Formats: sequence, C-alpha cells, structure tokens
Amino acid sequence: MSRVVIPKASLPGINADSLNRFRFRVMNKNRNLYSNWSVIYAIRRSNDDVDFVENPDSYSISSTQYRIDLAWFTPDISAIYGVSARYKFYNSVTGFYRWDAYQSLGERVSNSVSIARKPPSYANETCYGAQFVVKAKEYPNVENPYVPVSTIQGAGSVNYITTLTSHGLTVGDYVNIDINNGASDLSSFGGIMAVTSTPSSTVFHTTGSIVLGVTTPTGQDNRVQKVSGNNKFITPLQQFLA
Repeated sequence: MSRVVIPKASLPGINADSLNRFRFRVMNKNRNLYSNWSVIYAIRRSNDDVDFVENPDSYSISSTQYRIDLAWFTPDISAIYGVSARYKFYNSVTGFYRWDAYQSLGERVSNSVSIARKPPSYANETCYGAQFVVKAKEYPNVENPYVPVSTIQGAGSVNYITTLTSHGLTVGDYVNIDINNGASDLSSFGGIMAVTSTPSSTVFHTTGSIVLGVTTPTGQDNRVQKVSGNNKFITPLQQFLA
C-alpha cells in the first residue's frame, strides 16, 4: 500500500481528551471498488504550539552574575524539547569578543532551562553571555553542512553577511554563523540569526557595532550552517550581570 500523509490542518478538531479519532477505506485507481471501513484509530495530539515570533512575550530570559534562566509557554508540559546554545566570551587584553562553538545541551521534558556561566578556554577571557535555540524533538538529529561566508559589511545600523545561494536557504531559516576575528572585532556578525532575504546572494542581518566594507580575512574559517529541525524560537544574546 502506498504511504498517505494527511496534513495536520486537514484533520478534524481534537476532542476533550486531546484525541483525533478516524477510520479509512481504500479504493482502486478507477474509483469503482472500495474496501470495508477500517477499525477506528485514535491519535493523541497536543494543542497547537505558540508562534513565538508573533508572541515574543511567551518566553522569558533573565540572568544573574553566574546563571541564565530561560522559560517558555507550552500547551503540553510532557512535550520534549531540544535546547542548543552558543556562549560569547570577552578578552580583556585584546578587547575583542568571540563566539564559542554551537552546541546541543540535550533534550528537556520541561519548558524551562537554567545554565551556569561557562568557564573560559583561554587566559584573560570572561564568559560574557549566551544565546539559545529551542526546538521540537528531532527524529533524527540532523547536522547540516557548513557554507563558506564570502563577504561581510555594515551599513547604517545593520550588519550584513553574504553567502553563495547554492545551499538553498530561505527566508525564515535560522543559521549558525562562525566569524573569526582578523584585525577587527567581527563578533557582531556571529551567533544564531534568521535569514531575512534571498536575492542573488543570501543575506543575514543583526543590529550591532558597525564594520564598514570588511571582507573576510584570508585563511579564516568563516562559515554559515543552517539550524535544522522544527525551531520554536531563538533568543537574543543574554549578558551575564557584572
């Protein structure tokens, strides 16, 4: 039998027990022969999730000197969420900031997470803050390939990153951006961001400090990776309190 996929939007409303009940029968391609009706099946469903882009007040993030607390609304507290993070560090000697590697923190059967300040990897560094991605549980957890960054520049109050279009990113995708500092502090271009437009090349943007007309340093590992999965929301960079 061929596989049939029914969009969730085409299913009838769930009942008071959060169940969809249905049955089916099969017909031939000439549509003149039908099977008997199947038994009645039931699928348990959670209520529809919140659109966090339209409802940013449905999650909260706060910090102390040593800890960041993140919580979000969910209609089903037994749902499983995946949480990933990037830390940002400050070097008191160079005055530069750098992003640590994007990493999965694992899964939570909960709608909140608290995480402590990450110890620095290098001398003269302090953990400045962190950024988070919250997504639905993935089957399987997919790691997308990296795409090289070609040009970065600043204009007005917005920073831009340009890449080639062969990787198939679309507006609304989340991307993980690795930018290494050359002679300038380029950390404002890094982190987890959203694709905002896809002209002849793909552009990502974030507000921050301005670096005009900067081309990525030769030999530096500057790259973009699509963040896979059903991403619920990304947080802005949350600074640890001094």
